[in-house]
Amino acid sequence: MTTRSVGFALIVVGLCWLSVISFFVYAGLVSGKVQDMPAAILGIGVFGAMPAMLMWVVATVLLVRAGGEAREQVTVDLQEEILQRVQTRGQCTFEELARELDARPSDVESGIYALVGKRLFTGYVNWRGREIISAEAEKISGNKCPNCGGAIELAGKSMARCPYCGTETYLAQGQS
Repeated sequence: MTTRSVGFALIVVGLCWLSVISFFVYAGLVSGKVQDMPAAILGIGVFGAMPAMLMWVVATVLLVRAGGEAREQVTVDLQEEILQRVQTRGQCTFEELARELDARPSDVESGIYALVGKRLFTGYVNWRGREIISAEAEKISGNKCPNCGGAIELAGKSMARCPYCGTETYLAQGQS
């Protein structure tokens, strides 16, 4: 059962609980078994409304959490699609990926940053040309930019940058 399903179930159970307690109190008043109206109202509040409200609060927390999980899953799915398409095609522009994936170019760019940060992508990204190129670390020639052929400089752990065209090359661990 999903978090969202549990949340909706708690809302329904809370409504049913409140209805049942209210019905029993009402039946007691109508039949004359319950004479004290303030006590009846207190009973509905304590035994009906308070448990129902507790269920509704828990349901609200679960539904909010489910919404966050759904948004996170959409982000992960987008990153998987980006990685799959780049690895399959070898080279894509941000705009091509955005159009194919029905996403904004800024979402594609964020996805690429995340993939690089998670070390799931090796290859290079030409940020100025807005393209991403998949390449095996062995195919990246030691001191040459794979985009323009200029000399590259180390710019961080497992990353080299071309000072001429701005292309960043991301190397697999152990390659830097």
